[in-house]
Amino acid sequence: EQAVELRTRKADGAWELLQYETAELVAPGRWRLSGLLRGVGGTEGLIGDPAPAGSILLGLGGGLIPIDLGETLTGLERSYRIGPATLDIGDPSYAQAFWTYAGASLRPHAPVRVAITPEGGDLRVRWTRRSRRDADLWIEPEAPLTEAEERYRIRVRGADGAVLREAQSAAPEWLYGAADRTADGAASGPLTIEVAQISAAVGAGAFGKGTFDG
Repeated sequence: EQAVELRTRKADGAWELLQYETAELVAPGRWRLSGLLRGVGGTEGLIGDPAPAGSILLGLGGGLIPIDLGETLTGLERSYRIGPATLDIGDPSYAQAFWTYAGASLRPHAPVRVAITPEGGDLRVRWTRRSRRDADLWIEPEAPLTEAEERYRIRVRGADGAVLREAQSAAPEWLYGAADRTADGAASGPLTIEVAQISAAVGAGAFGKGTFDG
């Protein structure tokens, strides 16, 4: 038994990465997977979007060699020829496909521990950033900053889910002032505050969120 990576394709074309420990053959061509670990590699934001029946399930083994595209090709359409490596790319057996690199692997992971603390009529919002690289190196108390600069996008949502305010911060905290709360009609009642780290290459990443009951 070993952890094996799988990717499930969602309706919008995104892939959720998951792992499993055990695969049990229960019928011809049917397997039961157990020991699941979902949301691997920063894909936890896709967990609430179940893949419909008939979705593509892609198993990744150790022999897969990724294409290193880099940030400069983000958003550019490229043409690919797909076929046997033993034949020339002009062989009729080759298929052609066009694909635009969206830079999904460059999207910052969602911040965690979004805490909202009252300070008089103000609300102090703090969170913990995450890193896409070198996040397991416990030399420093914080995850390394792997973006060009530290920036966050903040959204305030009311009880009905409508966005009441958007803001940015250059540090892992933000003050929602009493005057702004009153102007937004949010001086009382439940609120949800969402925070995403911003990448210079692909924009805002996945949002983490915290709630305040008013």
